[in-house]
This record gives sequence, C-alpha cells and structure tokens, in this order.
Amino acid sequence: MIDRDGITLLEIVVSIFILSIFMLISFGSLSRSLIIEKDLHIYNKALEIAQSSFERALSDKTNQDLNIVETYCFDKDCFKVNIKKTINYSKKLIIVNVFDSGIPKRFEDVTLQTEI
Repeated sequence: MIDRDGITLLEIVVSIFILSIFMLISFGSLSRSLIIEKDLHIYNKALEIAQSSFERALSDKTNQDLNIVETYCFDKDCFKVNIKKTINYSKKLIIVNVFDSGIPKRFEDVTLQTEI
C-alpha cells in the first residue's frame, strides 16, 4: 500500500478529494452567474415593457386621467404594469411601474416618471 519511491494511495485519495472540492466550488459559481444572467435578462425585458408603456401613456392625447393595470408575460415570466396619468392644472404627471411577479422578487420595481 505504501511505496516509498512513488505516490501513496493516501496522496491519491487526498488529491481527488481536493479536486472534487474545487469542482463543486466552480460549479456553484457557474450556477450563480447563470442565475444572475437570467435575472438581468428579465430586468432588461421589464425595462422594455416600462418604456413602451411610458411611450404609450405619453402619446395619449386625451385630457383624462389614466389608471391602467396590465400583465405582460414572456418565457413563463410575468410582470404587473401600472400605468398612471394624472392631469392637474394643465400639467400631466405620468408614472409607469413594473413589478416582478416572481417569488422571490428577482429585481426591484422599475419606475419611470415625468411631469409635462
């Protein structure tokens, strides 16, 4: 079992054990980075939805208040969108909120707001 001139069985077992620990750590880092990349993709999609909803509310020429709640879904991920337009003394206030419907939340709410 022990060879004075070569590698011992214990050294081989310890080397395999250390190698397996490094592999587990690297796979854990890889899976975390994939989750972060997916969440970033979802956040970018929420930003696109917020921007298109904001442009839609901005292009609305009626002088009426709006309060619209919609749900947008893509690739099994859904967002709740709240579009609010308030007209007060000939000033328009437009607020668009996009909420993540996932539990736990993968990103903070996206809010776009302007006063015209």
